[in-house]
Amino acid sequence: MKQALGIGTLAALLGSTSSAVAARVDLLGEIRSSTFVSTANVGQFGTGDDSGPCGLDPTWDVGGEISGTVALLAQSKVFRHQLALSLGYSAPLCTPILRRPTFGLDYRGEQSLSPRTRVTGQVRATLDVFDRTLDIRSGSSGMVDPNLPATSQSASGQYFTTASASIELQHNVNDRYGLRAALAWRALELLSSLDSLPTYSTLGPMESGEATLGFGRNLNRHRLEISARYRLSFLYAGTWRNVLGRAQVKPAHDVFVGGTWEYKLDQRFTFRAETGVIAAAQPHLCTRLDPLLVAGDRCSIDGRVHGIRGNINPPPLELAAGQLATVSFGGEVSLGYVGPRRRFDLRITRGYEADPYAGALTSWDRLGGDFMYRPMWEWALYGSFQLMHGAQTSPGRVSPPSDGELLQLVSPQNRTIYLLMSTVGSSFSLWGPFSVFAEGNLFAMAIRGEQVPEYPALGKAFPTEVARFPFDPTQSTQNSARFTLFLGIRAQLDTLTIPRREIDLLRDARALP
Repeated sequence: MKQALGIGTLAALLGSTSSAVAARVDLLGEIRSSTFVSTANVGQFGTGDDSGPCGLDPTWDVGGEISGTVALLAQSKVFRHQLALSLGYSAPLCTPILRRPTFGLDYRGEQSLSPRTRVTGQVRATLDVFDRTLDIRSGSSGMVDPNLPATSQSASGQYFTTASASIELQHNVNDRYGLRAALAWRALELLSSLDSLPTYSTLGPMESGEATLGFGRNLNRHRLEISARYRLSFLYAGTWRNVLGRAQVKPAHDVFVGGTWEYKLDQRFTFRAETGVIAAAQPHLCTRLDPLLVAGDRCSIDGRVHGIRGNINPPPLELAAGQLATVSFGGEVSLGYVGPRRRFDLRITRGYEADPYAGALTSWDRLGGDFMYRPMWEWALYGSFQLMHGAQTSPGRVSPPSDGELLQLVSPQNRTIYLLMSTVGSSFSLWGPFSVFAEGNLFAMAIRGEQVPEYPALGKAFPTEVARFPFDPTQSTQNSARFTLFLGIRAQLDTLTIPRREIDLLRDARALP
């Protein structure tokens, strides 16, 4: 389940069209240019080590972006394929490490193999750089406790690539019953050496593959489905540097079994509800390097717990299933609306996700939605938001004690994250292919690394402690907030004969959204 899955999916779906003639082929293209102004709390902008063009720790930045995207669409009664490529460049004034080119590839396809069988697939790849919110995630935001060793190492400004591929086969046994099988793969890879990862950061490369099987039944406007999903995730955090090699870290496993009910209230509204049980095992969080942990049959330097979860604030609504495994519930509730010149979608989701920023599985609770409204065809209003609560146990780096040798270099640490991501924009067509747009983007994050002291302290004056988050409870939550306003112009050319309901067909394929 490596990159061959995505390439094979693309080749199979495109190759299957060779025996058929497309009813229509369309070409779309756009060039976007914008100026932006950002404001954020200290630590996100600037050079971090000298005054730079805007001072040592500016709370604002300005700059410009330009991007170009082209997409090819081929469709008929039996297939639909869309392939988009995007290139861009972003140039902030105050933060040179974030001046970079970006790249995006987006493919989506759908093929009817027979009147009852359909296959769909998607392949995505992007290239970008990390920003300084990574330092907040590792507890290195400038508020670190003075008892902990200082470090200036950071992954911000380093290039990384993300890739994903999926393929799904749907077969209707008859008018009532159907089967669904799917494979998916996701990855994040650094383009620099793993030695560049900060040893106190849980960021690292990731590969995750999953398989899903579902059985459904249609009842007029209702649809019921029972499904099962298995996921295998390989995660390597920077905290493993000089401890274990990438191949030595054990993978994580999670299984979801549940049911789904989908109901079309009418031609415009669709309600969907899914719920089920999730079981997860993360043996890599129980790596024992110290004979005391082996003798005590525990995973953490904190002797009050024996499993992979820490003693303080573990993920809520979760039960332990032995030392390495946990059981919880997950699912989704959503309401969608599609009407003339307007659409919206609201959803609440809960579940485990493989997280390359945590080096482990994160339990996410999400409240999200998006909308689009056209008061007139020339004018569009659009936006999206996500309010998220995350709980994870990461492989935290153990701080060296003031005396003696340190045997247990990595130990589980609970972390709690709150995230808000929101975008609101407006676009207006001026003349012909030209339009202007304004977009506001809000990002806010708070993360707290729970304390994991060595217990018992074995008589040490300064007991060993996990991670770099401050000991002071009033400072243990690291905050990050940023707002960016974009003002720009877009030139778009297409051969579509009918205006689309979506705000922009290329929106998800842009290198610079």
